[in-house]
Amino acid sequence: MAEPLPLRFQIGARTLAAVERYLVRVPLSLGQVLDGEAPRLPPLDARAHGYLVTSVPAVQRAAMLAAAPGMIAQVRQRYTRHYTDLGLGFDAYQAALSGNTRSGLKRKTRRVMEVSGGLLDVRRFRTPEEMQRFHDIARGISRRTYQERLLGGGLPDDAAFLQSLDALAAADSVRAWLLYIAGEPAAYLYC
Repeated sequence: MAEPLPLRFQIGARTLAAVERYLVRVPLSLGQVLDGEAPRLPPLDARAHGYLVTSVPAVQRAAMLAAAPGMIAQVRQRYTRHYTDLGLGFDAYQAALSGNTRSGLKRKTRRVMEVSGGLLDVRRFRTPEEMQRFHDIARGISRRTYQERLLGGGLPDDAAFLQSLDALAAADSVRAWLLYIAGEPAAYLYC
């Protein structure tokens, strides 16, 4: 379903102008990106101007253009994505980090624990019921982030995302965590 989204004309972080267009959001999952799967573009309804396709690797740009003849592709930003195999275990994950990064993580953990009375309060969510609670809390955090306010890249709350979240949780294919600092939810991670 098309939603009104601004197309921003920017130099660096400064927006020179913005034009509102009705775009159909098409996010790619990590699995689709790693498999090299080209995005499947749904039919556009009458009021839609086009698509907002997120997380498309540069090598898939040609395939995406072939899937949408007559459209113009504009690359909003390019960046390197990093991911880790969580099946390796925490010790193996930590061993792969640089000494400086490990030290920084330990320092940040100590600071959070000091503010939280000596506790590190991280809560895990995985079942459909748990994911609903997670989403309600994480949306409150997401609304306050610059990613959502400036980039439109916060945790989604549309019906399609919520259905996907429920289906992934029912299949035991999703995990989420909330970090509480001094008893208040402060950060989330959705995988």
